[in-house]
Amino acid sequence: MVNGIMCSPQKVVYGNIKANAGIIFRNKLWFSAIDRNGLFYYDLVKKKTEFVMLFPREDLDSSFIHWKCLLYNSCIFFFPKYGENIHIFELESNKMKTLHFTEKVLESCISGDYIWLFCSDSRKHLFKMNLSTYEIEYVEDFFAESNRLFGNNSILLSRVVTIGDHLVFGILGTNTIGVWDATNSRLKTIQTDIDDIFSVMVSDGNYWVVDRHSSYVYRLDEKQRVLKISVDNDLSYHETESMIRRFYNNILHINGFIVVLPAFGNSVVIIGDDIKTIRLKDRGQFVNGVPKMRDYLVDNENIYVLPSGCGTDGYIIDVLNCNVKDLIFNECKDYFVCYCKYKLFKKDIVVENSKCGLSEYMLGL
Repeated sequence: MVNGIMCSPQKVVYGNIKANAGIIFRNKLWFSAIDRNGLFYYDLVKKKTEFVMLFPREDLDSSFIHWKCLLYNSCIFFFPKYGENIHIFELESNKMKTLHFTEKVLESCISGDYIWLFCSDSRKHLFKMNLSTYEIEYVEDFFAESNRLFGNNSILLSRVVTIGDHLVFGILGTNTIGVWDATNSRLKTIQTDIDDIFSVMVSDGNYWVVDRHSSYVYRLDEKQRVLKISVDNDLSYHETESMIRRFYNNILHINGFIVVLPAFGNSVVIIGDDIKTIRLKDRGQFVNGVPKMRDYLVDNENIYVLPSGCGTDGYIIDVLNCNVKDLIFNECKDYFVCYCKYKLFKKDIVVENSKCGLSEYMLGL
């Protein structure tokens, strides 16, 4: 019984909340839960988690509804993994809009007047969403250009970064950096001396690259000259782990520092005038070979690593002071009240209007 309401607990998820898609806005970390249907926020000042609403038009007991999200013009765009809709939450009005879209979005970015959505497991299928009308268009030229350069073989893209109207990404398992010219609909490639590229970041005209099987970070300048920087400061850890667990996941530029984040392993590397390492001992563990570290949010000099679906809590990395704190999204009573009301009464949110296939919902049930 929750607030006097009888509710079967068979499918209700208990315990600390796990998350993947998140955005920081005005001292609140807004996120879509991994292990349930729910929009929540974590107050960065009060250190408290609050339930906001269920995501409309999704199954109540769904997990991994969303995989990516973006912030634009005080709206959070949540893109589906196993869900069937794009959800757009207006932070000023507390309204949720939905747009039916069943593609699995694995990478997303904003460039020009569009949100660019890389879909399917290979990320070879590209869509663009108009930021004014929310109309979605399949980018046939990207698929054609991919086939022109790589044949019919699938390509795997790393995280995507933007430089003006260019989308930049590494092509996994190759020595190639891809650059999509959104204005001219052309896919260009940069061949490097770096084997098995995993992630790419651009800063001050330089490409910063990590590969999958070494302990180096590479800086590639505008003349494609490569500087190799060793960041393997955790040999005692690597001696007990397989080689594949050395590689790093992402590169960030924060307050003049290059920050290298691990996909596997227990060290965050900070490159400035010198190289510093933040240890994540007992924080970056594994479950069945899957890394618990997943999505990263940046707010000033802090990196927020969201609690993943592998049974771990998240943490906050203070880049300037080189320390780590726990990030835990505690359970919310209001979520259970809402869950039980929906289960018992099947009370849906009223559709206010529809435009361009878009449905608008008020906050709460």
